[in-house]
Amino acid sequence: MSDITVVIANWRRPENIDRIFEALPAECMKFILDNSNGKHPLSNEVLAEADWVMTSTVNEIRLRWTMATMARTKYFCIHDDDLIVHDWSPYIAAVSETGLCGPFGVRLNYNHPHAPYSKGQHVTGGTVDVVKGRFIIGRVDLLRENLKYRPGFDHITDDITAAVDYPGPHSCLRRSGQLTELPSPHGSSTTNSKHYQLRDQACAGMLEVFRQKTSCVPLELKYNS
Repeated sequence: MSDITVVIANWRRPENIDRIFEALPAECMKFILDNSNGKHPLSNEVLAEADWVMTSTVNEIRLRWTMATMARTKYFCIHDDDLIVHDWSPYIAAVSETGLCGPFGVRLNYNHPHAPYSKGQHVTGGTVDVVKGRFIIGRVDLLRENLKYRPGFDHITDDITAAVDYPGPHSCLRRSGQLTELPSPHGSSTTNSKHYQLRDQACAGMLEVFRQKTSCVPLELKYNS
């Protein structure tokens, strides 16, 4: 049995979940946060195969982290519904040695304290401050020990608050051919006019914490890309 629980958020792309399921590690645990409010229902096949489906009447994406703390496996994965990852082994291997890991990350720009996220480096390799929430792997025990309730932050900043709470250093890696982008016919959270504004505000509010975490990262890791 795969020692990982995958938490997939169904927002408006239920047709993608079937394809994502086909690419998941064999015998992994499958949790789904269905926050489509009944407007984009999951298929009967997905409902039958999922180990747990939590339904939310609002797009409260932070619930996926709570679901991950309930996993009985060693690792968890936060997984969006617009991406397929074909080779999971590099990420699981990396997360055994570091903090959170995934294919997309951001190095904050500390010279722009009011816009550290949008002015930062959006990278696909090396040590990062934030691993983007599209695909994140971590250890369940560390998530349980460190996840905090932060009601003052918008739900679309859930990966940012997790990056602060979860011990680092965090890393991202991406290899050619590993990923398949899936269609988003009903839009994306990044099209929200306030997307970067809210993420900048979240990072700015915790910039000193990020700075302290980054200062502890060895130079060979901090600038490895």
